[in-house]
Amino acid sequence: MVKRQQRSILTEERLNSAVIEVLKGEGLVGCTVPVVAERAGVAVGTIYRRYRNKEALVAAAILDFVSLGGGERDSDYADLAASAADLRDFLRRVSEIAVQAARDNRTFLLAIRNFTNTTRDETWRRQFEAQRGRGRESIVRAAMARFGPEISGGEQQLRLSLAALYGAVEVIWLEPQAGLFAEPPSLVEFIQAFVEMQAMFLSSGT
Repeated sequence: MVKRQQRSILTEERLNSAVIEVLKGEGLVGCTVPVVAERAGVAVGTIYRRYRNKEALVAAAILDFVSLGGGERDSDYADLAASAADLRDFLRRVSEIAVQAARDNRTFLLAIRNFTNTTRDETWRRQFEAQRGRGRESIVRAAMARFGPEISGGEQQLRLSLAALYGAVEVIWLEPQAGLFAEPPSLVEFIQAFVEMQAMFLSSGT
């Protein structure tokens, strides 16, 4: 019985990993049950015995992915804040992480967004948003713990700053068709402009 459970867990882990790999390379459209089965080294029937359809398979893998390392985020961003020279340096580092993730994982991030926008499972959507929000909450906690007295407007102002960051990253690197730029700015250009703007925003309270 124990061995059977262990095999079941291993199979689930292989399927989750295979889905994420396919989403990263082929996007949501290319992530079909046969492709995932081949990548995971299992029979198509094995997948359908576990999941009723592709949507259920992808939903499970994405939720597992965003849940991994959830407990590590607080310490990661706390270390980032502790090693930053000042608030401006912290904003620069957080911005670099956000931009680099978007540039390196555009196909994957678009696949997740497309799935989130089209799934009919509201329970899953709430779970996904809660998990995704945990990472951003870690940034807020780390920044407030280290730089709280320096941030005019406090936590609310910081949240607005982060919303501006992630919104800008999505428009520039995930949706270039938005037409704001003929081509995306360089990483250095974006970071410099964003940090200058947000440092003024967080220090002036305007």
